Amino acid sequence: MSKNHSNQQVGEDRRDPYLMAEYKETPIGRIPEDWEVVRLGDLGTLTDGDWILKEDYTNEGVRLIQIGNVGVGTFLNKSRRFISPERAKQLNCTFVDPEKDILISRMPDPIGRACLAPRLPYPYIVAVDITILKVDNSKADRNFIVYALNFEATLERVERLASGATRKRISRRNLEKVLIPLPPLPEQRKIAEILSTVDKAIEKIDEAIAKTERLKKGLMQELLTKGIGHEEFKDTEIGRIPKEWEVVRLGDLAETITKGTTPTTYGFNFTESGVNFIKVESIDEHGNFVWDNIAHISEEANKVLSRSILKEGDIVFSIAGALGRVAVVTKEVLPANTNQALAIIRLKKNVELAINYLKYYLAGPFIQKYIRTIAVQSAQANLSLTQVKNFLITLPPLSEQQKITEILSTVDKKLELERKRKEKLERIKKGLMNDLLTGKRRVKPV
Repeated sequence: MSKNHSNQQVGEDRRDPYLMAEYKETPIGRIPEDWEVVRLGDLGTLTDGDWILKEDYTNEGVRLIQIGNVGVGTFLNKSRRFISPERAKQLNCTFVDPEKDILISRMPDPIGRACLAPRLPYPYIVAVDITILKVDNSKADRNFIVYALNFEATLERVERLASGATRKRISRRNLEKVLIPLPPLPEQRKIAEILSTVDKAIEKIDEAIAKTERLKKGLMQELLTKGIGHEEFKDTEIGRIPKEWEVVRLGDLAETITKGTTPTTYGFNFTESGVNFIKVESIDEHGNFVWDNIAHISEEANKVLSRSILKEGDIVFSIAGALGRVAVVTKEVLPANTNQALAIIRLKKNVELAINYLKYYLAGPFIQKYIRTIAVQSAQANLSLTQVKNFLITLPPLSEQQKITEILSTVDKKLELERKRKEKLERIKKGLMNDLLTGKRRVKPV
């Protein structure tokens, strides 16, 4: 055992004996001498959720919480399902106590993620792949336990206790065995308070992002169908648009609309470096390239796959997998190539169509609604190049396209700023969790 004089709360005296606590080795690593390592089952009672069949669903009554509602530290209030109070009684269902319970998902992703039981305006139960943990408040702080469960090291321990060939799950009995670091109760509360403060700041940014996204959605609907300052409109095959606008097939505006292929088809493997190889997952839902998700191929492979070599100003549009993702190829991405899941749209040089206007149009309500229709109609949703060529595009005068692009680009810049602020806070939270939940950094309860 050794003393660690660097682990201290900001602003505290180095000589404070509380902050100079000794450390010990445990099955989950080095923790302060006055902390314990406990089984999750020692902190309260774990109860399995209920087995509810689809034929039991109703439109109102007792809410059924499913694993999709359990986020990492957050309750996701979506996909609402109910069963009747009578059926819940027949099945002897376990009702959740929002004042005492924690909800833990026994399935990915990740296995073991947890959130506080939410306060809802109706009674509720949980599905079979959720475990209810009723915390003994004399032993543990409920908020602290949620943070401890969602800590990366804990989730890894849960993963090791899970089983299943195709889709892993952890049993309630194995959940009970999961080891948790447990500081004294006052320190648990202080740790939870600090992490909760960061979470509240993240929530405020989430609200700002959601508000700005609603603004952008409304602006896209307005600007891409009604334009700016028009008084006269006409009916077209895609609805009412300004009188001076045109409706044009995308294929008539493009020099080429093609796609790539998988390098392994031609005997080439992916490489550690070289030419960037763009896949669907290389583009996020906001139209940005995700550098960590860009693969690489050799120069030789790039030459063989010459049809799909990307150029600056090309648009890549996903036609398989996550349909409808769109990005503009910039100099920073080049040299680059792509596969068959992305359509490459290269405009004719003489057309009066601003590339960023087309990007917004492809991401806008008309095309995305069409894509959703395709996805509903097909079990494996894919778009053909012919379908992409037949996309109908509204074509305002070039000057108006540029104004529309400028307005939407301003909103995008605001969104990007908010997302970066959120990413920064998430990094801070991750660092704090690593320090506070291992005792590397001690916090002194007031």
